[in-house]
Amino acid sequence: MSGCSSDGECPNCHKDMYCYTDYKPFDNVTGECLNCGFNYFTDTYFDDFGNLNERRKDFGLKPITKKQYNKIKRNSAFGKCK
Repeated sequence: MSGCSSDGECPNCHKDMYCYTDYKPFDNVTGECLNCGFNYFTDTYFDDFGNLNERRKDFGLKPITKKQYNKIKRNSAFGKCK
C-alpha cells in the first residue's frame, strides 16, 4: 500500500474525522467527518488552452500554441479539462 490513513480533527465541529493521504499516482489527500459532513479532497483537472497559457505567463514561461496544446496527451483517469 502506498497510502496512509489517520484520525484528524474536523476544523468545523472539532470532532474526530477520517483522513487519508497517498502519493500514487500523485500526491493526494482526502478527509471526511462523519459527525458534521465536512469533506476535503484533491481535485484533479486539466487547464483549458487559455488558462494554461495564463498560468505559464504567471511563471515567466512562453505561451504554447493551440497546435502544441492539442498534441498534449491527457489521461482521462486524472481529470477532465475545465
